[in-house]
Amino acid sequence: MRAPWETVEQTMIDGEVDVVVIADFAHLPPDRSPRIELASAPDGDEDRAVPDSQLN
Repeated sequence: MRAPWETVEQTMIDGEVDVVVIADFAHLPPDRSPRIELASAPDGDEDRAVPDSQLN
């Protein structure tokens, strides 16, 4: 999908996409919310919660 960020963001909100890959860090809007994402193969630990103290 090649679209303005607002369009991509809305497709995520609408649940139409689960993963977005950005080709260049500069393509992201500067006012976006910080997030941490993990991409890994399922190994039975996918429900492990990360304590809030590790997210700062």
